[in-house]
Amino acid sequence: MLIKVLFVIYAAMIPLVPLYGAELYKKQDNRRKRNVCWVVFAVQTLISLGSIISYL
Repeated sequence: MLIKVLFVIYAAMIPLVPLYGAELYKKQDNRRKRNVCWVVFAVQTLISLGSIISYL
């Protein structure tokens, strides 16, 4: 049970990295990199969600 909870937490944290990048590039006023980070965030969220569903 603990392994499942830790996996869900880990998989949920992975999309936070490109989300942080989007905020960083927003402060730097770099729209192209910010938009790329949003796309990566969306794709990574779907991948993480699929991984969690298939694992459980």
